[in-house]
Amino acid sequence: MDKNLFADIPNIGQLYFYNIYLFYDEPQLFSCIDSNNHYYFVLAIPSEDDKASWLLVPVTTGRLSRLEKNTFQIRNALLKPENKIYRLDESDGLFCCNQVNPSDLTDDLLPEANTYLDYKQAQNPSLSNDNIADSAEFEMRDIIDISLEPNQTNDAEMSCFEVGNILTKIQNLFYELAGENKNNPKDEFTLCLSGMYVGSVGLRLKSKSNSNQSGETSLSPIIRKFNELLEASDDLTNLQILLQNNKSSINHKYKDFFEYLKRNKTSFVIQSSTPNKTSYLKKQFSYNSINKICKEINSVFINTPQVRVETEEVRGRLVGINIQQKRFEFIDNNGNNIKGFISQGLLNNTFSIPNNVSARMEITYKNNKPQKYTLMSI
Repeated sequence: MDKNLFADIPNIGQLYFYNIYLFYDEPQLFSCIDSNNHYYFVLAIPSEDDKASWLLVPVTTGRLSRLEKNTFQIRNALLKPENKIYRLDESDGLFCCNQVNPSDLTDDLLPEANTYLDYKQAQNPSLSNDNIADSAEFEMRDIIDISLEPNQTNDAEMSCFEVGNILTKIQNLFYELAGENKNNPKDEFTLCLSGMYVGSVGLRLKSKSNSNQSGETSLSPIIRKFNELLEASDDLTNLQILLQNNKSSINHKYKDFFEYLKRNKTSFVIQSSTPNKTSYLKKQFSYNSINKICKEINSVFINTPQVRVETEEVRGRLVGINIQQKRFEFIDNNGNNIKGFISQGLLNNTFSIPNNVSARMEITYKNNKPQKYTLMSI
């Protein structure tokens, strides 16, 4: 039997010890994590001789963090759950789990008021379900697992609209990190949704292609950049340095992602790994940490000129040329009509119109809106 496994519970699944706060013969007060990266706060309670019993309450990363920082009472975690609370009974190795009403909990089942974890140095066993790196290696694909916590609860439901928006913002950030034109990104930088966890808002994303002999896919370098940004969130000074060195277009996509989570009060837990395990991340983002990241990103934007110039590849039809006025007209594959200037180096070229082309343009943005287009090459 796996020593890190606490229980295999009907309708919940396998729970693994995360942190142990009080140990007497066996864990008495502890937290658990499931295979979907959801957390549970657990208290052993008095039971009959042939049974063992616990109170089990799902908690968000934000509440667990407050409990471990000794800013939230243990009693309130049980009497004021964010979602549900369960009584778990075990007899002869079999578990029975039933939802209970917090108002039915008597004092003999609860710690005294004003009691905190006094958490300083809990045991933190390595989690046996932490196998995403092994899965990435076995499948020869990059893997990202994201567990969403809507409205700061452990609710297992979100609207399709919200989930779709979050996935789109992650994908757009990946395209930007790869330096891809968002209108015509390459398939090799596309993430694939391969599964959703039962009973939670958990998503598994994978690279589209398999790895080479070095355990690398085309997406692996982008995973590393993505992980680096997320890792830096613990050190706001480091995050600011990274953001200042990024292209502003990357920062805009990064900002879009976190601002959307903030507006929708959605926290999340993420794990990711490349097939060769050279880049691995496991990190939780509470609502408070998302707020701090948004403030840091905004401070970078405030201290950065709002005018920026980006060079992008745009696919579409060249429909107009005026050499004397050094002007061009272009319709991209999304139907957007683009008018701008021809660079000096292209004025001696011979143009054929209309013509389907891939054009490199220098685009001047002001307050994140394109203001000027210069045709650099075709």
